Amino acid sequence: MAKKLKKKLKKKLKKKLKKKLKKKFITPEPLPHATKVPIMAKGELLMGNYCNIASISHTEREFVLDFFFIILDQSSLVSRVITSPQHTKKIYEVLGTNIEKYEKKFGEIKAG
Repeated sequence: MAKKLKKKLKKKLKKKLKKKLKKKFITPEPLPHATKVPIMAKGELLMGNYCNIASISHTEREFVLDFFFIILDQSSLVSRVITSPQHTKKIYEVLGTNIEKYEKKFGEIKAG
């Protein structure tokens, strides 16, 4: 009985999570050659991490994006992404598109 209930609950939670994710994230138009791949993530990853400083470095073959949370005299690395130059450029383009959309809707972002 408990196993059936657990299985049912899991199924309902997955459905709700899929709906939430579809509403929450803006995704770029799919590329003509792209295929749909289901994405699964553990709960703690879905919560995300706050960062207030980032560091980006590269080699000939990879970009390393480090995201930190710094408060008072403490700092911690909250996430590190290592990716190819091609993927980094695509991230740059998609980020630029989303910044443009944001500024159209909410006004210019003052950086500095």
